[in-house]
Parts: sequence; structure tokens; C-alpha cells
Amino acid sequence: MRASGELGPETAAALSAAATAARSQAATGVIVDLTAVRYLTLETLAPLLALARDCRDTGLTLRIHPSPAVRSKIRLTGLTALLPLRP
Repeated sequence: MRASGELGPETAAALSAAATAARSQAATGVIVDLTAVRYLTLETLAPLLALARDCRDTGLTLRIHPSPAVRSKIRLTGLTALLPLRP
């Protein structure tokens, strides 16, 4: 799954749908490429948290490759334990 640009309230539903599709197609895990995301709001973290929960509940691995903006937002919100960030 890949997202880019600015992720705000207006993109949260599309991000949620993409996350659901990625999880349903995954055999062993889901990779989320957010390296091209310049900005995201708290509303867009909800689909990522739901994906993390679904992956954990079904035994899938989750790898999130963040941009600096995404990494900063996740760290500032204290969600690094729930959202596994990769370098």
C-alpha cells in the first residue's frame, strides 16, 4: 500500500479502504509506503491504527516506511509502540 502528498480528513476514507484491501490481499504481511507523504492529520492515523490492530489479530506482520513528517507525527502522538516504523 502506498500513499503520497498530504493526508487529511478528506483522504481518511480512501486510506481506510486501501488499508482494508491491502490486508485482505496479504499472505504474510502488509507494507505501507508513506515515504512520499508530506503532511498528515490525526484523522489519517485512525486507519493505520485499525490496520495495525487487524494485522496483529490475524498474525500478519506490518511494516510502515514513513517520511520524516509521518515519523514525527507518530512519535509526537506516542504511537510508535502500535505502529511499527521502519528506517
